[in-house]
Amino acid sequence: MKTIVITGATSGIGLAAATAFGESGHRQVWLVRDTGKAQKILDSRPSQTPVTVIPCELSDLASVRDAAEKVLSEVPQIDVLLNNAGGIFMKNGLGKNGFELSFAVNHLAHFLLTEILMPRLLESRARIVNVSSEAHRLGRIDFSELQTRTRYSAMRVYGDSKLCNIYFTKELHRRYASRGLTAYALHPGVVNTAFAGDARGIAGWLNGLMKPFLISPQKGAETSIYLSTAPGIESLSGSYFKKCRPVTPSHRAQDPRTAEEVWELSERLTAPYLPA
Repeated sequence: MKTIVITGATSGIGLAAATAFGESGHRQVWLVRDTGKAQKILDSRPSQTPVTVIPCELSDLASVRDAAEKVLSEVPQIDVLLNNAGGIFMKNGLGKNGFELSFAVNHLAHFLLTEILMPRLLESRARIVNVSSEAHRLGRIDFSELQTRTRYSAMRVYGDSKLCNIYFTKELHRRYASRGLTAYALHPGVVNTAFAGDARGIAGWLNGLMKPFLISPQKGAETSIYLSTAPGIESLSGSYFKKCRPVTPSHRAQDPRTAEEVWELSERLTAPYLPA
């Protein structure tokens, strides 16, 4: 039985993965924005293995810090950290700490969470699984606009954040593989969830047009489940996966210098929120 820490376990592919983990007998720690919603889900399936629910608002790095500290105090071993939660934001907006929302929620929050949990992750020789997207191929990191945006395109900004997920994965592998930690990134597929349900205009029209062709959350969760639980994949650490197979990400995603620069910037931006 593994101990799996997961963000975004109350909807979409996160809920599908969490359900599968519970059915397989794994212990879980859910970091969620809405603890009431989480409890209702758990009350509806009392036969599954126990789940620890911890409040965590990913758009607020202080909340992420508090959640990570609670995990450290309550969870003696972490076998898997599944950085699953994410969002696409149709309008330009800032999180509580003044960072653009896609960058804050999809990347910075998970970077900070992972950094605070790192001592426990290393002790446990854990796996880190980062849910990225094929949208990373739209990404092109401009460090002058990564934190805030003067020109806003929801898909471009989302693509940048998903590209950061892959850079983060590759740097985790480079820095920590020699100490027994492994890291993987993945594209879950184009999934039929409420993920982009607030889209308007052309984006909303395209979202509706694609509905008949979207895969189920259960299908979309398959690669997350595989990377979290499959034996014998340590040699594939640092890779990007689709449909449970390693694939080549974009040319930009393979740039080690930019990966290191994104890491260093993320360290600087999250440093004020590290535990004292």
